[in-house]
Formats: sequence, C-alpha cells, structure tokens
Amino acid sequence: MELKGIKVNNYKSLIDYSLKGFSPVSILYGENNAGKSNVLELISIIFKRKKQFNGEELTDQLINFYTGVLEDFNYSFFENETANEITFTIDLTSNTKNCKVSDSDIKDVLGKTRNDELDFNFYGSIKHIQNSKNLALFEIERVQIDEIIAYTNNEKDGIHFFPEADSKKVNQSRYNQLFESLIEQFDDCVFFVPSHRDMLPIKFGSELEEIISPVKFKQFLYSLSLNEAQYDVFESINEIFDSEPFSFGNISFSKIDDELEIMVQKDGIRLPIKSLGSGVLQILYIIACIIYSKKEIICLEELEQNLSPKNQDLAIKKLKSLIRRDEAPNQIIISSHSPYFYEKNDKNSSYLLAKEGSRTVRKARNGEYPKKD
Repeated sequence: MELKGIKVNNYKSLIDYSLKGFSPVSILYGENNAGKSNVLELISIIFKRKKQFNGEELTDQLINFYTGVLEDFNYSFFENETANEITFTIDLTSNTKNCKVSDSDIKDVLGKTRNDELDFNFYGSIKHIQNSKNLALFEIERVQIDEIIAYTNNEKDGIHFFPEADSKKVNQSRYNQLFESLIEQFDDCVFFVPSHRDMLPIKFGSELEEIISPVKFKQFLYSLSLNEAQYDVFESINEIFDSEPFSFGNISFSKIDDELEIMVQKDGIRLPIKSLGSGVLQILYIIACIIYSKKEIICLEELEQNLSPKNQDLAIKKLKSLIRRDEAPNQIIISSHSPYFYEKNDKNSSYLLAKEGSRTVRKARNGEYPKKD
C-alpha cells in the first residue's frame, strides 16, 4: 500500500491544495505554520475508523473509515467557518494480495490476477452537522478501483456498490461484501506520530501500560518487554535500535532513585538513555511506534527534534532501511523544519510548503510556484 496523491479544499489552511508523487519516504518542508501538519493530520483523519451518530448521540462502535462522525472538529474548517464544506480526493495503490477477495472475484470484477497492483481513488467530504456542538459528518462519496466505480453514496441514489455491474441493485449483498473485502485493508492503515514527544519520569513499579504514548513511553516499553505474547515485538525494536546505520546499543531497564529508566549497553558500558541525549530517546520512541503499530503508512512530525545534522542523516537512513521490512511500513511521510532533509532527500519527493495569508501554497525549489496539478 502506498499513498500517491491528495487534493483538498477548505481543511484548515489547505485551500484547493494538492500534492502528488509521494515516494516511500517523502518530506514536507517549511517554516512554522506553513501547513505541513495539516496535510499529515488530514491523511490520518481520513483513514481512522469513525464513530457513528444516530441523530441524538454518538455510538462508541467503530465500523469503518469511510463513513461516520468526527468530534471536536469546528476549528478544522477554513477560517473556522463551518459552512465551508471540506472536500478531498486521495489516491493510493495496493497489491491484490492485501485484499481478502477470492481469485475468481478479482478476475471477474476487476480483471486482475493475484499480486497485481490496484489503483484506489477516494472522493469524499466533511460537513458540519447542524444543531450539534462540534460534530462533523465524514463521508466517502465515491470509490474507484482502477477505472471501475466500486461505491457511490449520494442523496439521489443512496448507497450503490459496483453500479456499472449491478445497475438495478439486484445483487447488492454480494457486491457489498466484495467492496468491504477490497477496502477493509485501509481501516486504520495510518499511524500519526505527533511532534509532542515529551517523556515524563515514571515511578518504578507503576501499573503496566499497554498503549504507546510519549508521556508513558518508558512504562509502555518496559511492559512490552514483560509481555510473553509480544516479546518478539520488543526484540524487533531492540534489534533495530542496535543496528546500523543508527546503532546505539542494547536496551534494558533499571530502577534509579525509585524511577524506571531505560538503559543502553554498548561496548561493555551501560548508561541511562538520557545520558545519550534526548534525540536518542526520540529515535527509540519513533522506532517503537513504527514497529508496534504495524501500520502501512506512517505520518511523522518533526523527525529532526533534538538531533544534530549528523544524526539527522543517520535517522533518515534508519527510516529508509525499515521500508517494506517485515511488519514495517510501506511509506513514511515526514514534516520537517530541517533544510537538511529537504535538500538531501530525492527532489521528486520533497515538497516546499509556505503560507500566504491564511492559505498554504506549494513552491518549487527555486521558490517559484510549480505548475498546477
């Protein structure tokens, strides 16, 4: 699975804005408030499974990513105007081996065989729900798989699965199941690593933590090391942290002044990770997020935090080494203030974002505007 392009209108500062040509590792570069995080946030929002709204209250059940309700969303519309409907298209490719569909259905409906690539195009909108405090309705209104319309959702015809193959809706149950099998791979396929990665001190012996977060990261990693069922995940994180081109040492844990501390051992010397610098802990957290989440696409804010130029180089090499590794992502999209990433990364997958007034714009490396997509 790989994101190829996105086009959006009215999401925060993204007005009639598009990016295309994403590669396995892509860089969104620009100054503060240029709109880089808006792009990453929207990608994450699109593919999160959504809660449902019955007209009076939200249900806690998460059904799928392509229809549902977003909470606390009023400030996400351009200039906070909830009348500004957000529209977007997003394009991805995925291999048919990722689809839980029979070989006969792949051939009959899509004209493909197992291991062929498929192009997925999603067209959707986000609208404020009237008479609600801060809720928005998220809907994918059309899905195309290659050139085949697989799903439509509109006021006139309602929901229709594969309308060209079943124009009279006589086999909708079968096509519904086929559609779900084709796109369920996109449910929660994105993991967003935000820029706030502050690690707080944790008392040794605190209750074990099962959810990865920056605040309780030491606690989570320690819990993972004690979990027999998931110890292989801890081993993978440890092995990646201690391998080139970013080899710091082997991870273990210790009690120091009643606090839980991550220890790193290298060349016979064992030190608390904080002694190696905050950037090292940041990298360990990012590696853990990538390996533990097992998501196809990682959106990562500000990789350069607390890293010297030398370690920025090592960090980007480390991330590139993880691409398409077992249980690692197919794609990492990074926002950054660092000119190092922008200049050193492939020019075809580095994007310069800037702000003009309240709108995000894209510029070429020479500072000019590229031709409109």
